[in-house]
Amino acid sequence: MIVTVSENDEIWLPKLPIKSVDATGAGDAFAAALAVCLAENRSLAEAGLWANAAAALKTTGLGAQNGLPYRTAVETLIAQERQAKTS
Repeated sequence: MIVTVSENDEIWLPKLPIKSVDATGAGDAFAAALAVCLAENRSLAEAGLWANAAAALKTTGLGAQNGLPYRTAVETLIAQERQAKTS
């Protein structure tokens, strides 16, 4: 599990159901997605969710750059996870 922490909040991010192949660059994907979301004025909770999904998806492809996910793939994974929680 991953945790995002601020002065006012602590958010535990779940492990996402993906098949990992290569973790190279997952931390970079997490940091980049977190920075993008915060720059878009999203909440820490939403940014953490996006960063978690981006890092998880990064591990499904080989290589640091070639395996980086596109925004649409991150959106799809988040939507699938939200739907699974309501089912």
